[in-house]
This record gives sequence, C-alpha cells and structure tokens, in this order.
Amino acid sequence: MRRFGTAKMKDKEVVEVLVNIVRQHDIILIQEVVDNTGKSVQELLEAVNAVSGDEDPEYAVVLSPRLGRGNQKEQYAFFYRAGRVEVGVQAMYPDPGDLYMREPFLVQFMSRAVSELLSKSFSLLALHTQPSSAAREIDCLVEVVE
Repeated sequence: MRRFGTAKMKDKEVVEVLVNIVRQHDIILIQEVVDNTGKSVQELLEAVNAVSGDEDPEYAVVLSPRLGRGNQKEQYAFFYRAGRVEVGVQAMYPDPGDLYMREPFLVQFMSRAVSELLSKSFSLLALHTQPSSAAREIDCLVEVVE
C-alpha cells in the first residue's frame, strides 16, 4: 500500500479491503505509514478487531520509530494475532554507514502454537527500499543479519 495514513482511513471501501487483507494473516507488515499522529494505525487496528469472533484472537500492532531522511518520515507496522504469537525483542538496525534510506526494523516473535520439536522463536525484518537503491540496500542486509 502506498502512503498509509488518514486519507486511506477516510475511505470506507479501502478500509474494508485492508481489514480483509490483514485478517488473512497471523502477521503482516505495513510499510509507508506516514501518519505521524498514529491515529490511522490505531483506527485500522480497531477496524480489524471489530470483525473478530470469540474464537478468533484479537490483533495487536508493533510500530517502528519514524524513519527516513529529511522531513518525509515513515514507520513500519507489524499487525499480528496476539493469541497466536507474542512479541519479543524489537530493534532498529543502527546503520552507522547510512546505507539505508529507512533503517531495517527487526521484530522477534514467539509462536504460541508450535510443537516442542520446532523453534518457537523467529524474527522478521522490515525494510522499505527506494527503487533506485533497492539492489544495494538488499545486498547490505547480509551485515544486518550478521
């Protein structure tokens, strides 16, 4: 989705589509959150949870700090089913060499429903690259993972 903010949340049809998309996943990342008030993310979370049933775990959200160069900052938002996963460590990659337009954001999740034979913990890394620098930024992810 491009430029998620108050304008998208004012359009009922767009909100309905977004709710349907979010509810198809246990965890989903929304990039380009441009609303600096946080209101649009909270409204989407409320809309997603408004259609949940008793047996359907409610969603929660993890927001990154505002990122980017210059005045145009944005956030990453991980929406997740709180009854199926819980959030562990959250971290911004410090990006000392200023390699990224928007720094990678890491969130560790722990599954509540995984067999004891499998790892319960996994991490997801959010990165919103600029098309002109995508190849370079993606290549630099090796350092982030290390």
